[in-house]
Amino acid sequence: MLRVEHLSVNYKHVVALQDVSIRVEEGQIVSVIGSNGAGKTSLLNAISGAVKYQKGEILFRDQTVPAKPHKIVQAGIVQVPEGRKIFAGLTVEENLKIGARDKSEYQKRSEEIYELFPVLKDRKKQHGGTLSGGEQQMLALGRAMMSGPKLIMLDEPSMGLAPIVVKQVFKFIKRINESGITVLLIEQNARQAMGLSDYTYVLENGKVKLEGDSQVLMKDEGVQKAYLGVQ
Repeated sequence: MLRVEHLSVNYKHVVALQDVSIRVEEGQIVSVIGSNGAGKTSLLNAISGAVKYQKGEILFRDQTVPAKPHKIVQAGIVQVPEGRKIFAGLTVEENLKIGARDKSEYQKRSEEIYELFPVLKDRKKQHGGTLSGGEQQMLALGRAMMSGPKLIMLDEPSMGLAPIVVKQVFKFIKRINESGITVLLIEQNARQAMGLSDYTYVLENGKVKLEGDSQVLMKDEGVQKAYLGVQ
């Protein structure tokens, strides 16, 4: 479904990604883990058109991904950014409408979103800024789903959330995947990410250091020590 081939991203004299290649097959949850500054967010931003890449190729369904972000959304790729980035001064309903491409699409998809996240239906007239962190993450996920994506890219969805809320958010990610949407997950909570995903890439200093079946990698001694807190 998604193929990133030999991707390099530079910010002036800083190398963010160097010769990175990843694959995401349709129906999978694929996680990318790594420490701060490893290049995880740069990878998502390159795919979504937020930053330019200097070398490499990005293909989605065997077609080169368009350069303009709105064309990328139309192709079926959406990104939920780090920190959720909802519109705090708008209601839940208004936030969801922004995610839809037109009025008919909103009417079609909003009930699906409210069915997945019942709390959003209860709060649809409430301003986004008054929601809890977990509810804001649900709203960010719901807004991303309003365009009917084939691939959702999530950047640190557990950031700033209490452990019990993190578990809930990951359950929602699983349900989104089970509804037919492929997921590319960027996450510092490696244990949660690898426990949920089919395949994992480990980024270090802008390069892919390891990759493989998530359950197999979780047993790797180096991964356990570096990312899973096993001594």
